[in-house]
Amino acid sequence: MKTNWPAEILRINSRNYCRRYHKTVTMKHVSVKKLMILIGDIAIIACAYFFAPIIRFGVPVIDVSSGYLIGLFVLMFVFLICFYIGDLYSFKPSFGSLPYLFKVALSAALACILSIAAFYFLAITAPGRGILAILSILIGFTAYGWRLFLSILFKKVLAKPKITLIVGAGRTGRALYNLLKDDPHFNVVGFIDRDPGLQENANYPEVLGGHEVLRRYSCDKYLDQIIVAIKQISDADLLSLLLQCKLNGIAVYDVPRFYEVAFGKVHIEHLTDAWLINMSVAAALRSVYNTKIKRVMGVVIAVIALIVSFLICLVIALFIKLDSPGPVFYIQKRVGFNGKTFDLVKFRSMKVDAENDKPVWASIEDERVTRVGRIIRRLRMDELPQLWNVLKGEMTLLGPRPERPDFVEMLNKEIPYYSLRHAVRPGLSGWAQVNYGYGASKEDAVEKLQYDLYYVKNLSIFLDAYIMLRTLRVVLLGIGAR
Repeated sequence: MKTNWPAEILRINSRNYCRRYHKTVTMKHVSVKKLMILIGDIAIIACAYFFAPIIRFGVPVIDVSSGYLIGLFVLMFVFLICFYIGDLYSFKPSFGSLPYLFKVALSAALACILSIAAFYFLAITAPGRGILAILSILIGFTAYGWRLFLSILFKKVLAKPKITLIVGAGRTGRALYNLLKDDPHFNVVGFIDRDPGLQENANYPEVLGGHEVLRRYSCDKYLDQIIVAIKQISDADLLSLLLQCKLNGIAVYDVPRFYEVAFGKVHIEHLTDAWLINMSVAAALRSVYNTKIKRVMGVVIAVIALIVSFLICLVIALFIKLDSPGPVFYIQKRVGFNGKTFDLVKFRSMKVDAENDKPVWASIEDERVTRVGRIIRRLRMDELPQLWNVLKGEMTLLGPRPERPDFVEMLNKEIPYYSLRHAVRPGLSGWAQVNYGYGASKEDAVEKLQYDLYYVKNLSIFLDAYIMLRTLRVVLLGIGAR
């Protein structure tokens, strides 16, 4: 297998590396900061539900009936979903800006409208419109204030950069150093490397020394983490020193594990067969969720989605026929579970014979896409017929996107471990899609493979639920479509 991808991998990572670090701390997928915002929002909604009647009528409403509690849960669910779709759980330094305040107000207003609709259709005793309006204003302004408070708290009090030491000053180690040195979340003190040429080279001032320096750092209570940028360690003395660091409470990561914890992906350049064998791969476990529950959930959701979207599909089909000559559906061979090919069904979004029997990567402003095709791609509605593939068991709702056989054959030869993404059934959406968006080149395939391998390794009902929420936001906001 060729491994001539590192430079391009690191170039892509440099665009996304630093801004992703604090995304995967709690439950691997939800950061501490996001969790704190969420907990605050839950408390804010519950308090607003209690105080809104006091503001409206001057007296509290004490009610512990099931209807009152169900109403609270419905309200909480609607507001949290609207806040998530409105991207209010991204921890940004722009919390104090007017555009962000407008975004919070718009999300609260949408949640108010949807809450009224939910109370009506579920036949739940709802608060009056006046109370709901007061409640929404309370939640909106208090949620905005909570975010401002947290931004100040993390910036002034809790923002402590991780003191980081890198073992190995080779290409990977230096690439890590260049990516982390300007990130305020890290304080990279330098490298440990036994190469005398690097220690004495003026072009490598960050090389602190060899094992004797690491021995001193092993007792340093201020050091937070060590990243081992060496693919295979054969030095027994180095292994002993790293073990001592770990026993002293210093986190020790190899490069794949550091990528996994920090960025939600697996770094393929440093993968080895031994690493994969020794690590637990969730997709390979014969759990009830993997073997049964996920399949049942996929079928149920696919049937409901096909029924709900039936009229929409008819309208799309009509517009496709009116817009350009050719069939409504486009059937294409794709590679699925265990490398088996199947016929993937989509609404046709390109002109007939767009590729002339030669596979071509899609581009951002692809001239082959029709007018209707551009719209349904932006809204992700061209994927609706793939629900039929889900019913047939060829696909599932969530998993790596299936690729065409020609591209798979090429990428298998050029990208290490590319075939591992076929260890699970392909999906309508996946971890790579919500993190990286649309891929249209070999370089994109490398980056997306790293996310797909993370999914294969960490597949769980919690990760799938998180992907589903992020997919909903991507579809509604039109992010990443092409």
